[in-house]
Amino acid sequence: METGWPARPILVAPAAAVLGASVMSAAVINTRFVRDESFWRYVWVVPVLDYFRLPLLVYSSLTSETVWRGRRLHINPDCTTNIVAEHVEERSE
Repeated sequence: METGWPARPILVAPAAAVLGASVMSAAVINTRFVRDESFWRYVWVVPVLDYFRLPLLVYSSLTSETVWRGRRLHINPDCTTNIVAEHVEERSE
């Protein structure tokens, strides 16, 4: 039984497709609308940002609460929300 990089294409293919789609999307938006010549020098940043967003994606799929405009909201299975708590921020002026 062979193990290693070539033996796991089913795991690598979805990740490559997602990263490739994000790079292609950024490239299309740049060439059609922005036309920034320095974009191609920093195209490597797009997959790096996707990699750093991965923990946020995992966390958001595991929790059903969020804080929006100082309110803690619970997201129900039917996609409605309930206010759980109000956050009061003290401001020193």
